[in-house]
Amino acid sequence: MESLPTVYEVNTTVDNDVRAEYLDWLQQRHIGMLLAIEGFETATVHEVESDGSTADRTTFSIVYHLTSRAALQSYIDIHAPVLRAESIEKFGAKLSAQRRILKVLSTHVKSMPSSQA
Repeated sequence: MESLPTVYEVNTTVDNDVRAEYLDWLQQRHIGMLLAIEGFETATVHEVESDGSTADRTTFSIVYHLTSRAALQSYIDIHAPVLRAESIEKFGAKLSAQRRILKVLSTHVKSMPSSQA
């Protein structure tokens, strides 16, 4: 398995009647638990402004950056079943999730003009 950086994208759609509770749980508990797992480096929470959000439901995209695909596989094998079960127990059918794994090929950073460097 390659040791290239890996991005794990989790797209969740939640009923708006539990939106605030979900965001609180996500940001105060769930993400912290994942960041405590070896290989997880950062997490960014996005609210999706199109494709899935409706008057009754909101879609979020949570993007985790990991050190490697092996670190993600370890999470999937060891930790994911328990953490996923917790979200199902807490939110049931009011929450749905889709996941994608992205292999980082390159990163580009805007360079500063030489007069500002």
